Amino acid sequence: MQAWGSILSLVVSTGALIFAGWLLRHEIRVRREEKADSDAAQARLVVGRITGWHGKNEKYSLHGPIRDLEWEIKNYSEAPLLDPKIAVIVGPGTPAWCADLWGSVIEKEARGIVSGEPPIVVDQGQYFDPRELEVQIWFTDAAGLRWTRISGEPPKRDIPRLPSGLRVVKGWSRFLRRRKPDDEPPF
Repeated sequence: MQAWGSILSLVVSTGALIFAGWLLRHEIRVRREEKADSDAAQARLVVGRITGWHGKNEKYSLHGPIRDLEWEIKNYSEAPLLDPKIAVIVGPGTPAWCADLWGSVIEKEARGIVSGEPPIVVDQGQYFDPRELEVQIWFTDAAGLRWTRISGEPPKRDIPRLPSGLRVVKGWSRFLRRRKPDDEPPF
């Protein structure tokens, strides 16, 4: 009879261990999601858009090629944005029109004009609104995190990817440079 009690306690203990492992994984996943949501709080408050355009001779004309686009980056958060870059995706297979503001700080908003080649050709019988072009923004938030935001999509972290071996080498080289030969080991 004691053997049956031991077997039953083994089964119950194994089930409790599996449940505890599942609960731990669930808690880790929830905390990661909460941290990612917290990190993206400022990035969600940054919006880029096209506000105007210039045709061959006149502003807001859709007769003839469009040579310049007026852009705007709005920061609805209280913290500033650092090193912004904006790109307007004109069409598939066409290079993006870019404005790089590296070193700039945006408190509330920034505006500018971006030009590109080839100009956007507008067919007279086709509906076209330059404000509907895809706008992509890269920026660093106040926490030092680099983000990418494309038109109305949620922001994505811009994380530099290194092969795992290079991360270890980079970490050790930093550690060795900080340590002087006559210092005592840190451990």
